[in-house]
Amino acid sequence: METSGAPVPLLEDVAANEPAGGGQFDFSETGTFVYAAGRSTAQGWQVASMDSSGKMQLLLTTPGAYTVPRLSPDGRKLVFVGQGADVHVHDLGRDATTRITFTGISNLPVWAPDSKHLVFGSFGGSSGGSLLWVRSDGSGTPQKILESSNVVVPWDLSHDGRRLAYREQNPGSGSDLWTLPLDISDPDHPKPGTPERFLHTTADARAPRFSPDDRWIAYRSNESGTQEIYVRPFPDASGGRWQISNGGGLYAFWSSTARQLFYETGDNRIMVLDYTVDGASFVPGKPRLWSDRQLPFPGTTNLDLAPDGRHFAVLTLPDAAHADQGAVVFLLNFFDELKRKIP
Repeated sequence: METSGAPVPLLEDVAANEPAGGGQFDFSETGTFVYAAGRSTAQGWQVASMDSSGKMQLLLTTPGAYTVPRLSPDGRKLVFVGQGADVHVHDLGRDATTRITFTGISNLPVWAPDSKHLVFGSFGGSSGGSLLWVRSDGSGTPQKILESSNVVVPWDLSHDGRRLAYREQNPGSGSDLWTLPLDISDPDHPKPGTPERFLHTTADARAPRFSPDDRWIAYRSNESGTQEIYVRPFPDASGGRWQISNGGGLYAFWSSTARQLFYETGDNRIMVLDYTVDGASFVPGKPRLWSDRQLPFPGTTNLDLAPDGRHFAVLTLPDAAHADQGAVVFLLNFFDELKRKIP
């Protein structure tokens, strides 16, 4: 079971998704090879503001390796993970981008309510990971607020800025949801408290989001066998559980302007539902399609709800890339080609 010789290129136009780590191809035992034509999408994303009709207005016009776009609470800035797995902040008014981290191991930036600070995760390889607090204008030095022997991924800050919701990947129990208390009386030097586990189940729970009044947390779980969106009360997750999506759900978003909860479906469309609260019960309405436009999906967060509750910041592909989508190529007798190129 040892390799020998040098790699030999077989096809030069197989589409790939670098953030998700996969090439778009398959083959049969009889030698038929099928693939999606194209190039890696990693360098080709743009970020746009999209309304419910699907109309787009570009926020980042230059294509790049963008993932996890997030709008600041004041709507003036856009943070994303860009080239080299580092955090960048784009000032929408000045059309200028500032690189915030330079380690190449950053993930999922989260805005503080003041729009002046960020929390982001850092992968530590075999040593686990950490969560850091930093100013969003590029000044100062990131401050570590949590270190773990496991992978930790920040996701949302409460609206008073005093709780950070994150997930921890535990090799023994899967993905659990935690919150970290924060003393932000000095916002440039936050003081973390003791982490508190919010949700531990046999399923993987991810992507926690606080409601505008911080009474509820929406999150994703695969407990039913498929990824769906659920809501539980905060801070006591045992006080109830309400399934929001049916047929698949990826990410939830609370509106801060109306009692509405949005979520992205498994086929990357946006749904919305109205909700009410009856005492200790969360009462979700019937989900309805907010936009029929199907969004491209890079394998991680591809959208964020704008503060106005009427637009989303979404990843999109340039027009030329859109034109190339959908081309599927079948090659017959592919194993004969393998024998020819690799004696």
